[in-house]
Amino acid sequence: QVLLSIAPGAEQRIEMERQLPHELTHLFLYRFSGGQVESQPAWLMEGLASNLEKTPNPDYQQVLSKAVSEQRLIPVSTLCKAFPTGDEGVYLAYAESASFVAYLEETPGNEKLRTLLQEYAEGIGCEQGFLNVYGITLGQMEGRWQQSALGINRAAALLQKSAPYLLLLAVLVSPALLAGWINQRAYR
Repeated sequence: QVLLSIAPGAEQRIEMERQLPHELTHLFLYRFSGGQVESQPAWLMEGLASNLEKTPNPDYQQVLSKAVSEQRLIPVSTLCKAFPTGDEGVYLAYAESASFVAYLEETPGNEKLRTLLQEYAEGIGCEQGFLNVYGITLGQMEGRWQQSALGINRAAALLQKSAPYLLLLAVLVSPALLAGWINQRAYR
């Protein structure tokens, strides 16, 4: 059973076209899993539901772009059990989930997603189920998604995050290296 609460107004039809497929997807996933929805990762359930909306949320790409530029993406593995609280975190979790699931639909394909849903319906954990189906970890696939769909170069991002520490290390080590070089030249 699905119950929708849609405010009257100019956007009523668009909102209905968004919410109805979204909630029907949840109903389908509930039935598919034999009522074991707690074994289904939140990112998968919400990503599938969001991607089946007739009118996709146009703000998701903007939210993702902002999170990428601010380096504050939510690791997909943390979205296995639940979404964060707070409007901004929840919105980003929906945007990420929709994009990640779309990537899985495009790259390995829908057959793998069906197999993944079956794994989770059997009670296999989020990380293990993903590894069983795709042969790589959820984190590895997340890296591929970030690079392909979001344009993130993980090596460059790691270097950027590490830059202050590398600079500090250089400042601390440089005097010792310089002193060693001077001593070596003095003994020649």
